[in-house]
Amino acid sequence: MRRTLLQFAFVAIVVAASSQVLAATAKNFMPGWDKNLAWQNLDFNQSIEAGKPILLYVYENTKGNYLAEFIEKEILPNSTVKSAFAGFTAVKVSSSERNWPPAFVQLGAKGAALVLLTCDAKIATVFAKGTMPRAVKDAGKTVQFPEVVAAAENALKQNVKAKEEVKKKPVPKFVPAAVPAETAAAAPEPEEKPCGVKGLLGEDDEKKGSCRKTDVAGATTSKDKEEAVRNAEQEKKRGAEEVE
Repeated sequence: MRRTLLQFAFVAIVVAASSQVLAATAKNFMPGWDKNLAWQNLDFNQSIEAGKPILLYVYENTKGNYLAEFIEKEILPNSTVKSAFAGFTAVKVSSSERNWPPAFVQLGAKGAALVLLTCDAKIATVFAKGTMPRAVKDAGKTVQFPEVVAAAENALKQNVKAKEEVKKKPVPKFVPAAVPAETAAAAPEPEEKPCGVKGLLGEDDEKKGSCRKTDVAGATTSKDKEEAVRNAEQEKKRGAEEVE
């Protein structure tokens, strides 16, 4: 009985430790670093001009992006998936990318997405939040993604017809929206008028209202402070002489 309890406790500790490791991995994961496919740094127009079906991987560039982690750690490393996308133009962009039409990049705005396109800019399949492919084990107990492979094969077939359509009617060039200019220039800081000696000493600021009340330490430099003190002493001395 005691041995059984010890074994149970050991299993519980291992499971808890594994859960903590997985949670930490998800929390610290940063998307966009996948190197399983031959990713190309192409904009929308360049990708269309290549004439191949397109695999667009869009990800929200945030730490702990679990959808992007699933794509990069589970789907893309799969050997069958990599083979299925061999004939594609593969491009990965963040969801803030401006060189692709918003209609495409917004598909990954809430995490991440794999978008399969034909060369006429038509969407063939989207794997995103709520529609991610299921992992299935084959007879050899190897995890596969048959939905992804089938979608890739379908996009390749559709692209044959799309190439003919593009010859007749080319895809319009995409022009990114201009970066909005600053609507208003930064307002200049108000010029601070120098206060009189009494103002620096804080003797009549409340009456004037034009100078902010400070002590001598309110002067901008130590030299200003010393000069203010000297001027104040001289003024007091002159006042005393006049009284005499």
